[in-house]
Amino acid sequence: MSWLCAGAQDQQLEERTMPTTGEKPGPGIYACRDCGERVILDDPDDTLPPCPECDGTDYD
Repeated sequence: MSWLCAGAQDQQLEERTMPTTGEKPGPGIYACRDCGERVILDDPDDTLPPCPECDGTDYD
């Protein structure tokens, strides 16, 4: 039965969307998916900017 739990967890991970420019994902460190540059947000109201290195808009 443990494989059913693992499958459900994998499905939940796949359904999560990665944050993009303009969103307020909350405090944390976000890495640009294009170049790896890190952006640090320290306030819940901070909005993700375009990547300061390459202007990318998708983050991990």
